[in-house]
Amino acid sequence: MIRLKELRKSNKISLEALSEILHVNKSTLSRIENGSREPKLSFIEDCAKYFNCTTDYLLNLTDVSCNDKKVNKNNCLENIFKEMENILSCKNNVKFNGNIMDNESKELVLLAIKHAKDIAEYTSK
Repeated sequence: MIRLKELRKSNKISLEALSEILHVNKSTLSRIENGSREPKLSFIEDCAKYFNCTTDYLLNLTDVSCNDKKVNKNNCLENIFKEMENILSCKNNVKFNGNIMDNESKELVLLAIKHAKDIAEYTSK
């Protein structure tokens, strides 16, 4: 899977870190990246979810990733932050662990998201 190695390196993720994230042995991941081992379908799906791309893109069957551009982990985070902000800003009841969140709790979570975004932006420079 040539694209797996490309995605890992472009996102500045070490082989060790990605092997831990994907719950696979480091040597197995290396063999998959270098084409000496065929990955299981579940592994390919996990990789696609992590890198926010299609399995076809990972398998080099298309040059189009999810967003019609090179996959960028920071874009994934931005989308998650925006979605969380949209949910928490909603007038409807927002539940967490089955309990409706009050406005103060929603504001605290929004503040935490803002801080997380700031940290992500600072560390990605």
